[in-house]
Amino acid sequence: MTQTTSTHPSNRPVRSLHLVDLENLAMDPDPSDRVLDEALSAYHSLVPPSRADLVILSASTRLSHRIAFHVERLGRLLPAGGGPNAADLALLGEAPVRWVVERFDRLVIVSGDGIFSDLSDRVRRAGREVCVASWRAPLSRRLTAAASNVCILDNAYGAAA
Repeated sequence: MTQTTSTHPSNRPVRSLHLVDLENLAMDPDPSDRVLDEALSAYHSLVPPSRADLVILSASTRLSHRIAFHVERLGRLLPAGGGPNAADLALLGEAPVRWVVERFDRLVIVSGDGIFSDLSDRVRRAGREVCVASWRAPLSRRLTAAASNVCILDNAYGAAA
């Protein structure tokens, strides 16, 4: 993957925070390495992280332990425990609105879950771009409405497969 760095009007690199729900991205709570690689490739082809970005990936603790060395080079892996919305809640806990707005120019949410709608809306209203990268289904209408733009991963999947 080629890393590109765009610049902010102040001539500093644009910084993005990427919140990646690995189970949502792979559309499977226990994806094979091949499926995970294809899903990550689709995401990276549409919204490639730059060197200036912070990437936080989250999944259930069980999946995190299985793939820790597989994804360690991609960003910070956050084991999320288990249960409904565990990865989503862990990611939200890492991204208070004020902290995001003070440190980043853009928020990239790699999930289609509506639980990210409030964060997306509040960050966008604070003047930051919010990009949602998700598969067409399941993509929350609330999250779509709260984002600045939406990148549909289905469009990149053929290139990744």
